[in-house]
Amino acid sequence: MTVDPSREPALRRGVSLRGAAAIGWLEARGSSVTDRADVSLVTDELTGDGFRLARLWHTAAVVEMTGAVGSTRVVVPVEGRTFVVAEGGRARSELAPGAVLVLGEGAVEVTTPDPSIARFEIALESGMIPGPLRELIGAHVVLADVPVSFRAALVSAANAVLNTDVDLRSQGLPALRLAFSHLAVAIVSAGLEGAGRERFSLRELALQRRAMEVIAERARDPEFTIERLAQELRISERYVHRVFSAAGSSPALEIRAARAAVARSYSEGAVGRGLTAEERARLAGFANATAMRRALRRTN
Repeated sequence: MTVDPSREPALRRGVSLRGAAAIGWLEARGSSVTDRADVSLVTDELTGDGFRLARLWHTAAVVEMTGAVGSTRVVVPVEGRTFVVAEGGRARSELAPGAVLVLGEGAVEVTTPDPSIARFEIALESGMIPGPLRELIGAHVVLADVPVSFRAALVSAANAVLNTDVDLRSQGLPALRLAFSHLAVAIVSAGLEGAGRERFSLRELALQRRAMEVIAERARDPEFTIERLAQELRISERYVHRVFSAAGSSPALEIRAARAAVARSYSEGAVGRGLTAEERARLAGFANATAMRRALRRTN
């Protein structure tokens, strides 16, 4: 049993499960209970189109978290302690409030010694995370000390959304999901501050992060180009290419990926059915539907 993140958006609130039902719920979301504990679980979640935002509490258990291809999961604990074990037990890290687990396409074992644990999880497309940060994350990373302001921003926003009845037909829903994805990227970026100094200069890391922020903000404008990006960053186009090349990417690729992510977010549910392909392309920043389809194929 697995959750299909590409299906229409869904909001599930006040879910309370125990035993096999709780274990099945976790397993469908990439968390397999390996000690077959009598787990009790309470959760709320918003899902759809490769995205998942969840507020989760459950009793002690040994859980194997497995990453999905093309997806990154950011886990923010708010109550209780766990230990993250990887590489056959050779790597062990404590995960408690203040720390964050970022899971790429690897797998880790998470053990909860406390009676229970509460956490927030957000799953987003890996392509939304800048290339240098993806390389630093690898299969997984535990960020030991993420600034409280970044964690609090995500937790506060998540509580606000999960405590209310979100209109799943609203045309603002795709933008809401993107906003949460950007909050997750901010947490990862802040937690990895300075971690890549041996491979990337501080200036290039800062420029690449700023460039990705500008792309996220401006990609929906069809007039936005690499030249405009360079102007926004106040550097030459040549240097823009150098910054992205050091990260194993290119500005054109990242702009296309950002537009493709927006296009996908406008292709689902009632919102998607109410828009033509040309309208979705225009909203995402593509010149036309043909360019949008080409980009969607390249970024699958």
